[in-house]
Amino acid sequence: MSLSFAEQLTQRIRFVESQRAGNAREALENSLKRAAPVAQPRPFQAHEPGMLRDSISVSVRLLGDRFVFRVIAAAPYASFTRGTNAFSWVVNRPVSASGRPGAVRFFWTRTGNIEHRPTGWVINNPGVPRNTWWDDVLAQFPDILEAAG
Repeated sequence: MSLSFAEQLTQRIRFVESQRAGNAREALENSLKRAAPVAQPRPFQAHEPGMLRDSISVSVRLLGDRFVFRVIAAAPYASFTRGTNAFSWVVNRPVSASGRPGAVRFFWTRTGNIEHRPTGWVINNPGVPRNTWWDDVLAQFPDILEAAG
């Protein structure tokens, strides 16, 4: 069974556009990986430097007549690279099970047990400065798409 000219043209256009979408996917993924912040290794760090960069993936699929791009940064700390606001909170005095003011005990190997009866703690966190690497690359997506064609 032979396809009509219109059907052949539609298939050819879809093929060319899928190649273009694949090129755009690769360019977007490479741009995100280049822009991702990579820290210096530090002792007691919960992750390896470059883990965010290595967790970035971009996929593309055809849904109906549109290509849908899905961008994922799977590192557990990825959202924090975009910055956090400053915050503070008050931790009240610990209370024992009997309702009396409790104590916090620390054990130091050099001096032994130290007991501390706090009146309350204020914890201030200045936050993390905003890093716009993610937004900057995604703002370039129209240019990436045009360059892929």
